[in-house]
Amino acid sequence: MKHTIKNIVEGIENSPTKRFIGLLVFLISAILVIVSSVGTLINFYYQKVQWKQQAYELIKSLAADVNIGYFESRLGGAAFINVSEKTDIKEYVFIDKNYYVDVIIDKNGKVLMYSVTTRSKTFNPTTPEGEIVLGKTRFVKLVIDDFFGEPDEVISVLGAHDYFYTEGYYWGNPMNYQTYYYSNSDAGYNDYDDYDFVIGPDYIPDYIENGQSRTFEAWLDEAVSDSGPKYKKDKEIMKFRLKNTNLINTYTVTAPFVTIGDIAEFVQETKSFYFLGPDKNQVRVAP
Repeated sequence: MKHTIKNIVEGIENSPTKRFIGLLVFLISAILVIVSSVGTLINFYYQKVQWKQQAYELIKSLAADVNIGYFESRLGGAAFINVSEKTDIKEYVFIDKNYYVDVIIDKNGKVLMYSVTTRSKTFNPTTPEGEIVLGKTRFVKLVIDDFFGEPDEVISVLGAHDYFYTEGYYWGNPMNYQTYYYSNSDAGYNDYDDYDFVIGPDYIPDYIENGQSRTFEAWLDEAVSDSGPKYKKDKEIMKFRLKNTNLINTYTVTAPFVTIGDIAEFVQETKSFYFLGPDKNQVRVAP
């Protein structure tokens, strides 16, 4: 009798049904582990995407001519506050691991202009008018795209350790009488690391003269022939603008009717003349 029961038990244990059930349990367990892992990865991916989209929306919500409290309510406290000794103008610098926001305000706290600078290759906000993507768009687009036309101002500075280039565009009433600047700042992301490349012959010309910027029109010569183009563009500036390696990593928007000249004295006091956006030598000490 005992021998018969033992045979029956061994038969069940070795039966195809038992082996099938064991295999099925193993497969179900493996599938559950895979699904859980995939779900974790998907959740992580969407969190990253959602965070970036929220950051883009946050930047898009910024505006000039508002009170500085508007920026602080969205960006938190400023990492740096620079104060002019001669004027009542202040500069607030907000820092995120992926971008900088630089704000110039008057004595009443009104935002005269603000700048956004990308710090990351993968963080690419779009400018307010929707034409430029920071960290991706090159200056050549400003030359070939009819939307922009000729810049109203070009500022190009090359120092021993610092450089800066910007183009300013004013479209009057269609853009609410605000001026838009598109810049390459050494404080932001660039797709090169060597400063020796920056000071090469094909890079930024140094065009600050006697502490004053020169307007783009000052670098244009009238053509001799009426049948030719109206202007002959400055060769060095055009060489830089057309070079397909020069990124736009910063944009600046002014309040209506405010020009860069309105903050010139303040900028000259605190950092390199006419630089828009954060000062690399200051923000590099922050994480």
